[in-house]
Amino acid sequence: MTGASPVLRWRNAGRRIMRVGKYAAGHSAWSLPILFRLTPEGTDRQITDDTAMVVEGFPRSGNTYTTFALKLLAGRSIHIASHAHHPGQVKLGLAKGLPTLVVVRPPVDTLASYLIAGPHGTPGMVLREYRYYHRAISRLGDDLMLATFDQVTGDTGGLARRLNERHSLGLDERTPDETDEAAIVVSIDRHFERVHTPADIGMLARPDNSRDDLNRHWREQLTRSKHAGVLADCNALYDNLARHATDT
Repeated sequence: MTGASPVLRWRNAGRRIMRVGKYAAGHSAWSLPILFRLTPEGTDRQITDDTAMVVEGFPRSGNTYTTFALKLLAGRSIHIASHAHHPGQVKLGLAKGLPTLVVVRPPVDTLASYLIAGPHGTPGMVLREYRYYHRAISRLGDDLMLATFDQVTGDTGGLARRLNERHSLGLDERTPDETDEAAIVVSIDRHFERVHTPADIGMLARPDNSRDDLNRHWREQLTRSKHAGVLADCNALYDNLARHATDT
């Protein structure tokens, strides 16, 4: 960032201020329509009368994979409201009685990926965002379903079974095979092309070995001693939510 141009530095500072404002407003469901209009997908993310379920989580927690895997397992056209990345959307889904799932992922894994996707952020800033979001989720009660990133990517069939048992969604309970995984990747890539530009490649929501060096860099920054307190809070919040991720 030291070699960044003045224009880029000002733009990144503006993005940081906007993220703080979005998180402050996003706790309330009433502010969601305003927030959606500030994002590339606009109102596509909102809950409507056609919404069959809500899939949410902090950015880079596995929301995209979960959404497209569940759409594939539905075997039919199904509207899943996702990617608001705000507690307000989760609250609204629960208030409407919709099947509402939040995916959780360990903080360092999540935030290293998040900083690659949004290099305007800083380690201290994203750690505080993670803590804010997961504290809010922790208060939402037993109607909320939780799944860990590992459960979503390693046992999608088990997640589908839990959803069926609790909400009778009629999902296929198989774990995606190689053919399914290829179809999910195609869906993720098409979604990326629809809402992003090639310059946003860091935001691509699937594994990419070209980002390994950046990932290591941000992991080192996130685990520096000056962030130890807030990182400990984040780890404790994740551990608590992960313990409840097998509840049906």
